[in-house]
Amino acid sequence: MINEHLAKLRDGVTAWNQWRRENPNIIPNLNGASLNGASLIGASLNYASLNHASLIGVTVTWQSHTLISEILFSVAAGEVVREQLAAWIARRPDLCW
Repeated sequence: MINEHLAKLRDGVTAWNQWRRENPNIIPNLNGASLNGASLIGASLNYASLNHASLIGVTVTWQSHTLISEILFSVAAGEVVREQLAAWIARRPDLCW
């Protein structure tokens, strides 16, 4: 499923969000996906599984707070490399903690 879900995300945010609306019972599996440098502004990633996903340089907006909380949860569980999260935060001085 990861390849199918990642391919759908790579179709763009509009296509991804439409797919999410049409498939509300599917939990997207993006485990281990390389999302490096992706612009996920406006992407509906609620409840998406991001275990071991590479998120270097990912662009989100504060409206993506659910994604941020899920990333932090994954870090706490040891599922995301802490250095990746630290690098991401360092590039986002607009975020307040």
